Amino acid sequence: MLAAIDGGLIELADARARYRLSGKKLGSWRHVLDRAGIPGLRVTKGRHMRGQMIG
Repeated sequence: MLAAIDGGLIELADARARYRLSGKKLGSWRHVLDRAGIPGLRVTKGRHMRGQMIG
């Protein structure tokens, strides 16, 4: 999604509306991408669920 936005394939507002993404969510993706690259964006279902339970 970030590559599509950065490449001009989709406008930020359109991406947020179409995929129901918050600015906070996209910002967190951008932060992880800048910090850890694409591998940092990959999260297993178990890790995602634990994160929801904790905070």
